[in-house]
Amino acid sequence: MDDSTVLYQLPILADLYKQKTFVPQWSSSQKWLAQGDSLLLFIENAKLYGLFPTDYHSHQLAILKNYLLLMHLKIKKHEMLRVGLGPILC
Repeated sequence: MDDSTVLYQLPILADLYKQKTFVPQWSSSQKWLAQGDSLLLFIENAKLYGLFPTDYHSHQLAILKNYLLLMHLKIKKHEMLRVGLGPILC
């Protein structure tokens, strides 16, 4: 996220990460985790609950998810090329 993003519940978020010993909760090794996917889906559908997705940084989170997906695919492609599987799938 860019440095102009305001997190309204920073103490709650900080407490969550402290309880989880600062282990990433939404992604790992350039890959979006299931709980991150569920959270993003909930935020995208926040209007169904009378909430505004933009209040939960829906646009920035979608960009982050797409970025992680792209990085994951690039890493997988590099690994496949390294072991000689690239031309078969291209």
